Amino acid sequence: MIGSMLVVFLAIFGCADRDKHPPAENSDQRPLPLGSSSAGDPAKATTEVAVRPRAKTGEQRSTEEILAPVENPEILSQEFEKIWEPWTGDLPGMLQRRYLRALVTTGTYLFYHENGHPKGLVWEQLQDLQKDLNQGRKTSKFVTILPIPVPRDRLIPDLLEGHGDFIATDLSVTPARAAQVEFTIPWRSDVTEIVVTGPGAPDLESLDSLSGRKVAVRLSSSYDEHLQALNEKFREQGLSPVRIHALSEILETDDVLDMLAAGVFQTTIMDDYKIRFWAEAFPAVTPRYDLALDGNNQLAWATRPENPELTSRLNRFLKKHRKGSLLGNILIRKYLTDAPKLARAISREGIQQVQQFQAIFEKYGTQYGYDWLQIAAQAYQESELNPTAQNRSGATGLMQIRPSTARDKNVGIHDISEPQSNVHAGVKYMRFLADRYFNDEKMHPMDQWMFTLAAYNAGPARIQKLRREAHKRGLDQNRWVDNVETVTAHRMGSETVRYVTDIAKYFLGYKLSFERYLALQELRARENSDRVQREP
Repeated sequence: MIGSMLVVFLAIFGCADRDKHPPAENSDQRPLPLGSSSAGDPAKATTEVAVRPRAKTGEQRSTEEILAPVENPEILSQEFEKIWEPWTGDLPGMLQRRYLRALVTTGTYLFYHENGHPKGLVWEQLQDLQKDLNQGRKTSKFVTILPIPVPRDRLIPDLLEGHGDFIATDLSVTPARAAQVEFTIPWRSDVTEIVVTGPGAPDLESLDSLSGRKVAVRLSSSYDEHLQALNEKFREQGLSPVRIHALSEILETDDVLDMLAAGVFQTTIMDDYKIRFWAEAFPAVTPRYDLALDGNNQLAWATRPENPELTSRLNRFLKKHRKGSLLGNILIRKYLTDAPKLARAISREGIQQVQQFQAIFEKYGTQYGYDWLQIAAQAYQESELNPTAQNRSGATGLMQIRPSTARDKNVGIHDISEPQSNVHAGVKYMRFLADRYFNDEKMHPMDQWMFTLAAYNAGPARIQKLRREAHKRGLDQNRWVDNVETVTAHRMGSETVRYVTDIAKYFLGYKLSFERYLALQELRARENSDRVQREP
């Protein structure tokens, strides 16, 4: 798909608005790295890491400080402002814009990153929806579905405020929500909310046994709505209400079960199909299928009420992709059959594989003017973050750079057998390519990065030739998407175009998921510390 994801990227990073991103005044000034801040002066730019700095040893941050970057998407860096700008048009306008923004929740079987690659039931549904929308459309008019992870309590507010076009997750249909949004047809209709207990929890004979006891749930969840209804019943009967303990909105099912199994709290509420799936991964928790808080719930996607054309199109799609349909059943079986494997992929091994090289990526990203997650994304594309990877052409290591290239006088690194020297050589070569071949002051930094990636893959002489051909065709030789990219695809096929697109996609995935992961780790540590302090 030529350009579709990168059109979104250029919208995100503002490449179409050059007045907001003035070029450097002299050819020696490097373009601002993504994630940098110049305070209006490119010459004073300083590289920032894509994620918040860790607290110093012994320094404790408040829960509000931990969650602020995750629970307030409006403070996204300037790179993401374009895509986040409020817009509330219906499907025709979305197709004209060439992208649809899907608000999703990350860290679940629905949407997660494994080794930098997006996966999950909703991710695959969105890819199928993208194919469906592009049927019969010219390549130059292809649209992209862009998943935007947000905390669960922001799904409906961000939809209504126009920061996303639809919600694609396991949103329970409730009267309170139906008064705000338009639900699609349900993609699952057999859901029961049950009580789940952890080690040391008291015996519960019935739901009445919850009277006066603490139950931990997210306040934006349908569980909270139904506990509030139960409390009304308790008040009528003269019983003490359930003490609802508010969980952070960034916590997903496996996070809640992890904390439940660790004894941070003793009781929660969960959809029955979720606990059936996760039971093997968390043997210390006890699902109480006999204690149903609410039954026959439906899960659906949601749109704004004033977007009937989008709702209709999503309904047509979901009829073939919900539970009970052939495609829907295939996806559900695929992602709801191996909880231990998924638990490892969702929030631990996938991110940790990137983190093991983080210090190296940060070091050379800072030295050569790149966001370290740009380097991580390129390394994943090149080697799937395997430092021992070998290519038949002689390319080796994380960055799949040839020894002859690394030894060249413009790079000057003779031993690339170790991850540090391999990354150093690859990033230094990227900087050489950018400064030597793509240092035109009229070129936006995001375009420069994409041209440099293309040259890393196909060779700088070939890309320069394609730029000249694009100029002869009346295209912009300083723009990659829909310009030199189109000529590249025509002359060389899809390999280099896909190379650039995939790295951009992985980079976006890392940017959107890393903040949540680090905040979650810090929040877990805080909760466990508080629990230990409470213990006698």
